[in-house]
Amino acid sequence: MDLISFLNYVTWVPLVLWVALFFWFRMVAYPLYLKTQMRRGRKWAFLPEFASKNRSYIGFLRFRCILWTFIVIMLSTLSVVWVMWKFTAYPPLFGAVSAVFFLFVALFLYRKAVRRVGRLLQSAYFLEYRRACYESDSRGNLRNEADILNRTAWGFNRKLRNAEKHHRLRKYVYAMAASKKIPPDLYAETMNEF
Repeated sequence: MDLISFLNYVTWVPLVLWVALFFWFRMVAYPLYLKTQMRRGRKWAFLPEFASKNRSYIGFLRFRCILWTFIVIMLSTLSVVWVMWKFTAYPPLFGAVSAVFFLFVALFLYRKAVRRVGRLLQSAYFLEYRRACYESDSRGNLRNEADILNRTAWGFNRKLRNAEKHHRLRKYVYAMAASKKIPPDLYAETMNEF
């Protein structure tokens, strides 16, 4: 009897594991997404040094993501099988079909988590782009878009490498992404257009 009451509580553990898996994707597995975006030529994608210098890290990270996802899917499927066995008249084997559903949930969580990191880096990159545009305009230089993009990419990577060296990369990216600083001349131009 104690085993059955224990299993009643254990069946709810996978819900906590899904939340933990989401934060695992967001905090640990984001270099996989950034590596893919770098291959696609996105200038805002910044791969941290611990992932870019160690080639085996990405492979090992991919293996760990697959392993944790598989564990969470299997525990969730076992919970569904247990619930079907205990509360329904259907054969518990029908609960094994839920593994396919849980696979789609895991893929959805992965995409949602890593795209959040991508949006943060895009916002931080756009802040650096606005700074480069402002510097170019304040000097009176003609706006050469290719030069501004190259200056933005160089400055963005330099600042993030410096933040990573001081162990403040995450904090710095969050601060840059949340910053709504608009240079005063750009603000004046937008207000005069209306």
